[in-house]
Amino acid sequence: MISSLKITDWTPDYFIANQSNCNIILENLDILDEIPLLNNAPLHEFKDKQLVRFKGMIQDMHDPEYYLQQYEVKNNQTETFELKSGMYIDTAKCLVIIFILKFYFIKPFKIFFCPY
Repeated sequence: MISSLKITDWTPDYFIANQSNCNIILENLDILDEIPLLNNAPLHEFKDKQLVRFKGMIQDMHDPEYYLQQYEVKNNQTETFELKSGMYIDTAKCLVIIFILKFYFIKPFKIFFCPY
């Protein structure tokens, strides 16, 4: 099933939930032109968590960088637990009443080359 959601409206949560379909869509090089280029517009024109393209140089580093693939949070008011995705974000965002309990699957970043 191919997504009916426009590629410019994809969020990290949408991509994670529909990863195999999204990867099929991204194989079409013409679709990549629909993704806005971060280098060509001021930052205030982009939405939070919006899919963007970026032209830059890939540099080999001595130490890997790590991210939280998933983390568990507890809401102290409702005593409920929830797993959150840490993929494609810079920080783990939680309300004051929610605390991060556990980190899962800490992995090094993988860098992929995608033609634009």
